[in-house]
Amino acid sequence: TQQYRLNLQQERALRASLLKHVSLIQGPPGTGKTSVSVAILSLNKDTHGFVSASAQTNLAIDELGARLVSGEVEVVRYGNWRKIGEKHSSDILPRSVDYQVHCQLQHLSNGGKAWRRERTNIYRQMLEKETCVHIGSLDSFGVGPVLQDLRYAISLVDESGQATEASILPIASSCERLCLVG
Repeated sequence: TQQYRLNLQQERALRASLLKHVSLIQGPPGTGKTSVSVAILSLNKDTHGFVSASAQTNLAIDELGARLVSGEVEVVRYGNWRKIGEKHSSDILPRSVDYQVHCQLQHLSNGGKAWRRERTNIYRQMLEKETCVHIGSLDSFGVGPVLQDLRYAISLVDESGQATEASILPIASSCERLCLVG
């Protein structure tokens, strides 16, 4: 944990997320919740299987994704690629599954049988690596091909105070450990 430069309270939050089935990290803005989130996701991605991070808004998840990418963590993003903000497009757009589908399948009729088959193949290729963090808005988890079949070792929900219970339920039911942040 030394590489993340966490203070004592942040280290406690990190340990709780590693040991408990459900953990909650709260604090006012500027207290290092995002730094703890990055540490949680970075430490878990190499050792515990599939790892996910989500948030109610695309902006929040792209902020977290950009922080992960800057720390050299491989990220795959779910959800509508058109909703990636300009601020994070250079970091996040190439890692968007839907953007890759858009670029690689322009020649096929959208929604046709061949298009759906190829889309599923692209999803599988991008998601099969357990050493990356899957990110996306809460709405994007559990709805695409392949996604509903994944089981996560840990799922982190950023800005969880803004989320409804119903939006967290698909993620909570597909993970071994859940970390709510916000």
